[in-house]
This record gives sequence, C-alpha cells and structure tokens, in this order.
Amino acid sequence: HILGSCIGPSYALQLLRDHPSRFEKAVLLQPIGLAKHTTESEPWVGTNAGSEKEHWFGDWAKNMELKKRASRTALDKLHTNMFGPHCYDFVFSIKREDMKAIHHPLLVFCGIDLFHPAEIAREIAQLAPNAIIFEEWRDAGPAKWQAADSAIKSFLL
Repeated sequence: HILGSCIGPSYALQLLRDHPSRFEKAVLLQPIGLAKHTTESEPWVGTNAGSEKEHWFGDWAKNMELKKRASRTALDKLHTNMFGPHCYDFVFSIKREDMKAIHHPLLVFCGIDLFHPAEIAREIAQLAPNAIIFEEWRDAGPAKWQAADSAIKSFLL
C-alpha cells in the first residue's frame, strides 16, 4: 500500500503508474494540483498556478536556505524538476490520461484550501476507475476525523 499527503499523492500516483505491481491500494490525502476555485473558503481567480512559488515550495525553500541546508541554485533546480514546464497541469506528476489507467483501489480525501484544492481530489476520483472520495474530513470535527480514520484502516486492511 501507499499513503501520501499534500505532494505525496503526486508521487504516489507516479509510482502507481510506473510500478503498478508494487502496490495494491493507495490513500491520497489532500492532493495538490492545478485547479479552479470550487468549495474552498478563500476564493481565487483562474487557477492556483504560481502558488507553488510561495507556499508549496517557496516557504520550505526559504527555510532550507536560511538554515544553510541547501543553496539557492540547488533549490531552483529542485523547483524546476518538481514544477517546471515539463510537469503536467493536473497533479504535476502524471497526465489525466494516466489517471484513467490506474486501476488500483484509491481512497481520496479532499483538501480545503488554495494549496490542496478540493477539485483536484474530485477529479482524481472521477478519472480513476476504482476510487472512493471523502469530501469532508479536514477541519470537520472529531466525528468526521474518526470516520476518516476508520475508513483508512478498513480500506488498507
């Protein structure tokens, strides 16, 4: 099995595409990707493209550079590899057509903000032939958290 959150689902989907026999199921928590605003509390115009420079990558990179754990050159190269022009306009790691070919059972949990747009989770669940989606779980209170926890456990067992 494989479980990923934030950018983790992008890597998980690439692994499922490239090495399908290694994994049986996947849990995708609040995947990132390019999307238009739908149900998130803070609206944006158009897509959330460009957000990776600030939050997805920018805040972390600033911290790495400040602590002298990485040079600006190395961080810029990493950013290009992760979000550059060769990346896809969906979840960055695979194309929508690839998503349709992933037949693994998927449990997909929506995000609720600019960086984890609910529409990306919905699109993954719509394109994947064998996906279940959880719309409400994050910041939804103890009962929803417990339901999500139980769903993950029963899905993976």
